[in-house]
Amino acid sequence: MENSRNFSENTVGNNAIINQGNGNHITVNADTSNADTSFLQQISKTDPVYDKKRILMLKGPLLKESFSWILEHEDFNKWRHTKESGCLWIKGDPGKGKTMLLCGVIEDFERNSESENLSYFFCQAADYRINTAAAVVGGLIKSLLKRHPTLLSRTRKSHEDGEKGQLDGANALVILCDIFETITNDPGLTNVICVVDALDECVKDCRHLLNLIIRTSDRVRWLLSSRNEKDIEKGLNQVPQRLVLELKQNAEQISISIDAYIRHHIQRIDALKSDDQLQEKILDLLKAKAQGTFLWVALVVEQLHKTDHWDVENVLEEMPKDLESLYGLILDRAETLGKRSQEICQVLLSIITTAKRPLHLEELLVFINSHWKGSRHFKTTYGLQDVRDMTKTCGSVLSIREDTVYFIHQSAKDYVVENAARRIFPILHQHYKIFEASIDAMSNILEYDIYDLKDPGIHIDDVPLKNPDSDPLASIRYCCVFWIEHLVSSYQFEGFKHSKYFKDDARLHSFLKEKFLCWIESLALMRSLYPQARIALQKLSDLIDSYCGSASIGSETSQTTKLQRESETQGIRQFTADAYRFVDIFKESVPYWPLQLYFSTMSFGQDNCTIQKTFERTVREKFGPPPILVNVRRGQSLRLLSSFYVPENPSRHIDTSHFPKPLIFSHDSSLIGRMGVNESTSVLEFWRADSGTSECSFQISLDSKVTFFPNSDEFISVSLDGILKRWSMGKKSCIGEQSLDFSYASYYPNFFSRTTSMRTLSSPGETVIALSPKGDLVASWHCKTYDGVGSINIWDTETVCCRSSFGTHEAPYPHAAFSPNSQLLAVPFGSGVRVHNAKTGAKIKSLITHPDRTHETWFNLDATVEPENVWFTPNSKVLITMVSNWHLRLWDTHKWEQLHNVRSSKHSQPLEYLAISPDSAILATKSPHETKFWSIDTGECVAKVPVYALSMSFDPDWTRSSLVALQQQENTIQTWFIDISQVEAESRRADYVFDNVIISPDSKFVVSRHRHHNSVYVWSGVDGALVHVMKGRLLEHRTPSDLMIFSPDSKLLASAGSSSLYHGSGILYPGIQVWSVMTGKSVRLFGCQKESAFSSAAFSSDGKYLVAGNIDDLVKKLGPIFRAEKI
Repeated sequence: MENSRNFSENTVGNNAIINQGNGNHITVNADTSNADTSFLQQISKTDPVYDKKRILMLKGPLLKESFSWILEHEDFNKWRHTKESGCLWIKGDPGKGKTMLLCGVIEDFERNSESENLSYFFCQAADYRINTAAAVVGGLIKSLLKRHPTLLSRTRKSHEDGEKGQLDGANALVILCDIFETITNDPGLTNVICVVDALDECVKDCRHLLNLIIRTSDRVRWLLSSRNEKDIEKGLNQVPQRLVLELKQNAEQISISIDAYIRHHIQRIDALKSDDQLQEKILDLLKAKAQGTFLWVALVVEQLHKTDHWDVENVLEEMPKDLESLYGLILDRAETLGKRSQEICQVLLSIITTAKRPLHLEELLVFINSHWKGSRHFKTTYGLQDVRDMTKTCGSVLSIREDTVYFIHQSAKDYVVENAARRIFPILHQHYKIFEASIDAMSNILEYDIYDLKDPGIHIDDVPLKNPDSDPLASIRYCCVFWIEHLVSSYQFEGFKHSKYFKDDARLHSFLKEKFLCWIESLALMRSLYPQARIALQKLSDLIDSYCGSASIGSETSQTTKLQRESETQGIRQFTADAYRFVDIFKESVPYWPLQLYFSTMSFGQDNCTIQKTFERTVREKFGPPPILVNVRRGQSLRLLSSFYVPENPSRHIDTSHFPKPLIFSHDSSLIGRMGVNESTSVLEFWRADSGTSECSFQISLDSKVTFFPNSDEFISVSLDGILKRWSMGKKSCIGEQSLDFSYASYYPNFFSRTTSMRTLSSPGETVIALSPKGDLVASWHCKTYDGVGSINIWDTETVCCRSSFGTHEAPYPHAAFSPNSQLLAVPFGSGVRVHNAKTGAKIKSLITHPDRTHETWFNLDATVEPENVWFTPNSKVLITMVSNWHLRLWDTHKWEQLHNVRSSKHSQPLEYLAISPDSAILATKSPHETKFWSIDTGECVAKVPVYALSMSFDPDWTRSSLVALQQQENTIQTWFIDISQVEAESRRADYVFDNVIISPDSKFVVSRHRHHNSVYVWSGVDGALVHVMKGRLLEHRTPSDLMIFSPDSKLLASAGSSSLYHGSGILYPGIQVWSVMTGKSVRLFGCQKESAFSSAAFSSDGKYLVAGNIDDLVKKLGPIFRAEKI
């Protein structure tokens, strides 16, 4: 069997759902290579190895003669061979060959087996992907980790979980620096060499990169190159072991390298191949004028390639000796061309200079066609070959490599921006032109499911990569990522028509209403959705706000104009706000499952949400309704969009369907654990909660009880025969094993069999019946005789000693429970539940949960649940007992009073316990056709899902995330978002039929009564919000009165028939209860002492006394409302 499995998932987040797909054929790569690859992709979006290959392709072959001199240089060898770490800084002017020099050094390291701990990075200011400190550090980390797979896996586990999603955010550089320092401190990583080229082209956070170099220079040898800039020099002066190699001071060696470089290129000029004498003359002229600048030679040689034999010498004579003058000459020649060619050159330079990164020919073509759209002097549309020809009008300033247009060098772009831009094109105007062209192109090309994937469950990694020829997004990739950037940059352009774009239903708003979802889909397909879309939408929102706030007449702000603009932009401002929230909510799903975007739209259940209102109908028409759509209540976000299945692979299968064991979350919520069987071996498998990929697995006895230690990545398991094992998620192995000293272990697994007469432990021997949530205690049942006489022993897992023991004359059921604080142990028996002190074993309380039966006859062997189960809430304040298949009871563990009954309705299916939320607020139960969520506080069902769950677990961070994991039939594992915090007043009113409604004297409150739930609801008379739900002790089998009255000051509420008291004679009679309206707490309880319920009542004018009467005409002054006694 292959050592890999697959786990597909479909997540859609926050205010609607997250569905993490199908465990039916759970396939994951067990060696975590997929996870490692994904982590590396998060660390760095580029690969320095391919950057280096691109540079060599762009700048020509690497000549040994051009860099061999540095290998013999004294300072270089001192840095290379000394044991002390430090920094060697190579500095020089533009075009002096620094990049090729470092390429040569890197290749020499690799030839001499010095590359084991070598990493390198090439900065380029013109490319936003490789011009930041975060990009540099990420690239260095990626290079190092790719060389050390073990270190890669260890680093991923240490850093990925808590920092996922942040490597593109504001903290990216901080996190990356932390990772870099961690791995370079690793004792197994010695002699680390980091090479960074063009440090001066790190345009963002270069100072922080210098600080990292300073901090790590004692253990990392840094080789750096840059122009001679003061900030860099100032930073590197703080490195103790610092060497500086200035190219200007090595003119002789540079001259030799230049000569070799010139000779190599001269031999390839067609005009000189048949004339050796001219070739030598040109060689001498180039050497004399080059002044040690490789780039100058490259530019001149490019010109000579276009020159005829007869004109070569004249062209060379005209060439100026310095780079800036040469750039000026090239551009001056462009201006002497024909008018059309001159305009073409200007347009090309303006576009490429303004662009945020080098443009592919397909992308450049969009802007060219847009620029001359409608022109009488240019074609309506141009093709790729036209664009290639157009670049030639710019001389040697531009170069095309792999169909991407580059400036020949950063210094060329610097010259154009600083010297030519003002006379050739205004920058702000060009930003505006690019923005307009982008909007037009996206409007024409973007469409729903542009790659025709059809399957909403397809993962981004399974989306086939497309060649530019077949990629419908090829021409607008740049537009999709940067259109808002150019809008922001063009805002100050005097020709920008703000009202044309910013007003409601104007061009920008119309584009968003038509293409917003298509735009988000395209970003997801390009793997550029997060955080680019969120950042862009925030900038757009800020820009519109700026437009509204900048209205002015003369020097004073016009409030009238501002208000008018706010009114005119209300729609687009609401749309951008919802769009930002939409992208933020689904950031964990849509980047990985792009088409889930459309189903997310249908479940984005925010009131008045413009995204849902705008697109829901269209999405439904194109994609149909989601496979499963649940809408329990308006105001509740609880939906599962779909469940998708992975194609079956019979060689890779984990079966988890036959063992409905509980799911467990790791302590940090990043992993979901599930017990299953793999080739007849029981396995506890952990999957990543965010991606569904397998993280690790442990071979653990199938019937073991498992729990994580608090705030730890370690967990404990205990088998039924008393074998304790401690496991480490970090080490992925068992780190300790001990055995409980059972009197004589005689574990009979057949007590789970449905063929046995009882599911109690009535065979002699000792077996485990409970493990505490904190992992510190174990309870075992020692059966001494066949009639059930024995003892329950409580063990300390740290000392493996028996802490306490108590005897019983009845065999327990095998589902005891410790309270989470390890203070109580609840043990179910045939007639009820006994609660003991977990430390001393002393009995605290016996709960008669089902007095009408005996344990011999009560349980139906064909039922799907165990005969008696007990559970504590995480705060240890409530004990839950299962009375029957239809009935759960909730008990207060302080007063040992019954709080609520949780029942299935009369005609529904059996009710079974599933799980309790970490905040002790929600109880989850299951029935054959649904999963319900109940309020532990009120005993009411607050949400339900049409899914039968074999098992379930709440996220440990439930109060923040509102996530639960469900193990469904067919091995489907799903993660749901269940938000019960925003249930609206009208939602509750729509669900229930109220028996009585009254209004407080001051009109501030409305009170309604629900007889069936025995609850009184207090609503705000101002906004309709639910203020309190007040629940009395239910008087079963009696018809309570509908009486409710307010005190004159509206502070108290009396409700009759909702409470009950034991009379002295032991007879249960109805009562009347007084509540504080402000707190929702009971302040007094009165008994009637008659079977007739109170039918009328009145408060005294000061609200201190209550008078009540019943149908027997008995009128009674019940006494003071407040008194110093326990109620």
